[in-house]
Amino acid sequence: AIQDFPGVRRVDSLSTVPLIQSSPNGDVSLEPALAGGVPESPEELRALAARVRADRIAPRTLVSFDERAFAVNLVLERGAEAHYGSILSEVEKATQGARVWISGVPVFRLAADSRTRSELALFIPLTIAVVVLILAMLFRKARAVLIPVCSSGLGIWMMLGAMGALHVPITITTVILPSVLLALGCAYSVHLLCAVSSVSESERSEALLAVSFPIALSGLTTSLGLLAV
Repeated sequence: AIQDFPGVRRVDSLSTVPLIQSSPNGDVSLEPALAGGVPESPEELRALAARVRADRIAPRTLVSFDERAFAVNLVLERGAEAHYGSILSEVEKATQGARVWISGVPVFRLAADSRTRSELALFIPLTIAVVVLILAMLFRKARAVLIPVCSSGLGIWMMLGAMGALHVPITITTVILPSVLLALGCAYSVHLLCAVSSVSESERSEALLAVSFPIALSGLTTSLGLLAV
């Protein structure tokens, strides 16, 4: 049943992996251990156990060291990440009622992605709230709060939109990007606000021009650094 799941290339288990065995007359057997089903008689069970123990692959790979558990290993297709959720869901259905442990990269990835999404939903609004509070305390003007938050928010929105259009997932690595862009956008905006806060209205244009070039240069070098990473 598991072999037919989308994204599964093959399934390795005692029912599918050939056990190489040669007879005294030179014949070679490549039958899987459970190709004919689970034996019922004690003699057949002992013969099966001896065959599995004598194999070079099955011990510690398909059967545990203490021989109390066996493995069903799913070898996935390249690029099967989109099917991780459906594969695990189908595996849980197929093994329902059995005493099983499901492990591997897909389990970790799904758990990490779920945790990442919940942290994004919590920490980005919390970070924005703290930034708004600090800016309001420093400048005591609504415009001084809106300019940094809106410029940073626009950058984050464009970045997440581009990631969605290019099917780039949010992972443990990329989850920090919204916070980084928020910090950078606010830092650049604060330079502008500081430049105009201590001058008269007639001098604001010159003050903005004086800091615009270094801010643009700083943004360009930061973009190049992130692009290189």
